[in-house]
Amino acid sequence: MSILLRCFATLFVLLPIISLAQSEEARGRFPEKIVITVVDEAGKPIKHANGYHDLGEYINFTVDENGVFEIPIKEYEERWQGGPASDVTIRAEGYGPFLASFRKSPIPPETLTAVLKPAQKIGALVVDEEGTPIEGVGVALIVTPETSYQTGVWTGVSTETDADGRWSLFHLPATFTHARLDLRKKGYRSTLVTLPAARLNPGTAGQFNEKILLEVDPILEQIRSNPMSRSSLEFLEEPVPLADSTATTEAEMKPYTEKIPGTEITFKMIPIKGGKFLMGSPENEPGRNADESPRHEVEIKPFWMEEHEVTWKEFEQFALKYLRRSRKPSDTLSDRERSADAMATPTSPWDISVISKGTAGKPGYPASGVTLYAAQAYCKWLTIMTGRYYRLPTEAEWEYACRAGVQSVYSFGNDAETINDFAWHFGNSDGQVRKVKQKKPNAWGLYDMHGNVAEWVLEQYAVDTYKNRVTNMFGAPVKIPDSRDGTAGIARGGHFDNEWPDLRSAKRLRADGTWNAREPAWPYSIWWLTDAPFVGFRIVRPLEPPKTEEEVKLYDPDPEVWKEYYRINGR
Repeated sequence: MSILLRCFATLFVLLPIISLAQSEEARGRFPEKIVITVVDEAGKPIKHANGYHDLGEYINFTVDENGVFEIPIKEYEERWQGGPASDVTIRAEGYGPFLASFRKSPIPPETLTAVLKPAQKIGALVVDEEGTPIEGVGVALIVTPETSYQTGVWTGVSTETDADGRWSLFHLPATFTHARLDLRKKGYRSTLVTLPAARLNPGTAGQFNEKILLEVDPILEQIRSNPMSRSSLEFLEEPVPLADSTATTEAEMKPYTEKIPGTEITFKMIPIKGGKFLMGSPENEPGRNADESPRHEVEIKPFWMEEHEVTWKEFEQFALKYLRRSRKPSDTLSDRERSADAMATPTSPWDISVISKGTAGKPGYPASGVTLYAAQAYCKWLTIMTGRYYRLPTEAEWEYACRAGVQSVYSFGNDAETINDFAWHFGNSDGQVRKVKQKKPNAWGLYDMHGNVAEWVLEQYAVDTYKNRVTNMFGAPVKIPDSRDGTAGIARGGHFDNEWPDLRSAKRLRADGTWNAREPAWPYSIWWLTDAPFVGFRIVRPLEPPKTEEEVKLYDPDPEVWKEYYRINGR
């Protein structure tokens, strides 16, 4: 193991380095062993010393009662002559560490005396911009030695700063003139500081002459302040006034037309009364799959659902930043609008014409080629804009709304002969996404629940999901979908390129890696699907919005997914 790699695994500071040149007579006589004797400056053996070496392989050792340790070396002769990576490091409590380097020695010595000198403490106090001590800062040390044959050495990451922000290390001030400290902590700028040795002397106990300032990482500051990192609960007070949108009981719920503030874009929300239904399919249903079993009763609470799939005109206000870009410097924005404009938005898509099959920007076409995470983020953005809690439907809510009170194969019955009246599918779409609301709605006034684009729902895919559902869950996800996993999500309803069995009310469409096969970037986009122009979504609004952070986490986009992506991608 080289010293550069070992420095991150082991705490040590600049060591006295012994360059062991050999005489001509010694060359050609490879010893059987190296005998190391560890003594103090007076020549007295240090009995509690220990260390490690990589003369042939990485080995830890402890000296005997005479301060002696023997390293068998003959078996390493062939490797040694091939170019040794060879050091011996020795340490003892109360003494500065010792390093013997054999890197320029064609043949090792038979004996080595390691003289350890008493250690003194060096240290510093690490604070933030307000002068508050920072705990847990890792500090690595590079020193400038006084003697010419020694070189600056990475001495490894020290013990981190303590709860009072203090970093300290035992060292020999006499062996170096300057020190360079590399300080690192997640959330702060990495900082390099070069200081004279004397300034690292802590003086009396608990006092440090040197204060080192760490500045907050600007990227982390952006992440912390971004509304994506904030709870949706913060935005539910004093919603934007809208006719017929207020209700406290199911009986008060009415259809209403939502308007995206700052635009003329509207869409209709349909009230869906609560109730119970049988989720899944019976064993004799044509085209059924095993993951639709067992059929089980689920109780659903009331909610509103968008009457059609979210269109590009709606989605692009957020995803393509159309609304933000339309702002004028003279515009007076509300706190909501400022927060919505500040929220994290998708990176530019790889090829939006491919992702959307050429429909992006065209009125009436459903947004497509979007990830589950992008759909969740749009819901959060809309929540911020309006003060009304929007989210994706759970899988149970979606199937309940699709069935519209019936238990047949489709919402319009068991006979697929009339499917052309209600759905765009392989047989009538010509392989193309179609405008919303061109077919008949189901009994509850919802369009395109079968076909056109499949619709994301909130559920982690598993073959046995239905076996694990608890009866009192009210349609909540059995498991929160993992947005980092491209095969974790589920879409429902089938799409324009599916045959009729895949448009059944009970059909579960599992996402897979082919949906993003042509993604050119790394990490893969958390926003767009390069090869799934058949996947979109629609939104719901529960009559009872979440009241706790635990509830919000079931439905909101996980901010950690965006944070991780943003740190890597920086966009």
